[in-house]
Amino acid sequence: HELGLEAGLFANISVAGSFADFKFAPGGAALWLHALFGKKALCCIPPTTWNLAAYLSWLNTEQRDASFFGALAEEAAVIEVHAGETVLIPAGWLVAQGTVADAFVIGSTFFNAGGIGGVLR
Repeated sequence: HELGLEAGLFANISVAGSFADFKFAPGGAALWLHALFGKKALCCIPPTTWNLAAYLSWLNTEQRDASFFGALAEEAAVIEVHAGETVLIPAGWLVAQGTVADAFVIGSTFFNAGGIGGVLR
């Protein structure tokens, strides 16, 4: 059965226990994710001046692989996304993804006028 995903959409299949480290959506865009099945845990960090400076510093240290940036950031939020749920991540936010239960997630990025401040930072 064909899913009929259009250009700009992505699909992600991940196994329980897998992890994707912190990154921005391409171009600093906003992001939406929808879990078709499984469970994901997202650690979301707002693009404050302090967080962005700390992230650049963390990226350039040898401690990167031995530390979790979410523990260093200000105002980090953990969001659980269960099957059938959709989450929106504002433009410019850093996101790490952990897979709690085998998951199939679709999503896409988009730009909006309200998120331009996060993109520019």
